[in-house]
Amino acid sequence: MSLGGAAINEPGHWDVFISHSQRDANAVALAVELYFSLKERGHAVWLDVKMNKRDVAAMEEGAKNSTVVVAIVTDGGGVEENAFFRRDFCLQELRWAKSAGVAIQPILRVDDKKRVGEFIGDAPDDLKDIGKVDWVDLNRGDNEYWDVGVNKLVKRLEEARKRVRQPAAQEAVGKNSMHAEAVALLKEMHLDKYADALFKEGVVTAADLSLVDDEIMDDVGFSKLEKKKFLKHRPSSARPSSSRTPDSSISTVRRGQAAIDSFKARGNWRKLANVRNAATRLQMLSVDAKAKTLTSEAAIDSIKEAEGRKNVNAIIERMKLDVADADVQQWACWALSSLSQNNDDNRTRIGKMGGIEAVVSAMKRHEKYCSVQDQACVVLYNTSSNAECKRRAVDAGAIPAIEAAKRKHPNNDGVQRRGKEALDRLSS
Repeated sequence: MSLGGAAINEPGHWDVFISHSQRDANAVALAVELYFSLKERGHAVWLDVKMNKRDVAAMEEGAKNSTVVVAIVTDGGGVEENAFFRRDFCLQELRWAKSAGVAIQPILRVDDKKRVGEFIGDAPDDLKDIGKVDWVDLNRGDNEYWDVGVNKLVKRLEEARKRVRQPAAQEAVGKNSMHAEAVALLKEMHLDKYADALFKEGVVTAADLSLVDDEIMDDVGFSKLEKKKFLKHRPSSARPSSSRTPDSSISTVRRGQAAIDSFKARGNWRKLANVRNAATRLQMLSVDAKAKTLTSEAAIDSIKEAEGRKNVNAIIERMKLDVADADVQQWACWALSSLSQNNDDNRTRIGKMGGIEAVVSAMKRHEKYCSVQDQACVVLYNTSSNAECKRRAVDAGAIPAIEAAKRKHPNNDGVQRRGKEALDRLSS
């Protein structure tokens, strides 16, 4: 949904929206590779880590304004709470797609192709019709098999384009103005004259009314009596819950966003707080600036933000600050692999800033995590086309680290294939 008609992310509509569990390394790897494969075929693709804005409103815009939502269904790597159908946002993305008449195409790893029935059983009742669609399996370890799967997906995309979309009734309202339900609530309180002004302040849905505070009411011109009326009579469905904190108000969000923009402008990424959006609004999380430590989730978000700005130094610094966190190391390796692909300047920067040594260190420290090994091998493969990076990798012990990874994970297609590619280049 675009506030005031303007796209949250450009161009505002996409061919494919990729939905996946960010906590599952297999899903992340599949999503990234699929993103590049579809881009190479000329399709516009929405993937969270490639978007400038990644909040709830941006996700809703992407899901509702794509031709196909691709659901990468995985089991969470054996961790039930990380499985696709256990992630709230994954479910919400599918529900947004259904509400807007967008086609949903489930895909899965080739290793899971016999588990379709099991996955359908895990889906909530309102999403079980995903079983009526032919699932597509993808194999990252076999280039020809991969292309067959992607081509099937492209065919489904073409079929979806031919169908006439029938948007749900709720899609017809709120596109360029406040939702009709929110306006109706204001009318009940005889405050609908403020609808346009509140819309300009960021109030779009009925739920947003619960986020309006004194500063917003002053800005739009509420009198003292109108304030009392608004606070007293707004329906319970629009009132803040007892768990809501003052930091979730719209005015606080505006100030927080101003701070974020300022930090971005100065490139001061260490002070950039993690941006979350629990109800189409931002919520700032604390950062211990003195110790330069972040929660694991916040550190990962800082890496994504840095990758979006192509800030290689910020990613490497975060790797060095969170050497013991396997999730952070995996995401950092993924970001460096993305930035080093077909980019000689970034490869040089990675080498000069100690990125090669950081990657090899991550491999040695987190040898049991295949996701770290997989992405680290991609970085080493990409960067070793640069003579200095290649020398640094060999000196840091990359070759024995890769060999150890291949021995440790004999059944992981990604580690085996990418490890071999990296070894071949480093040994040549």
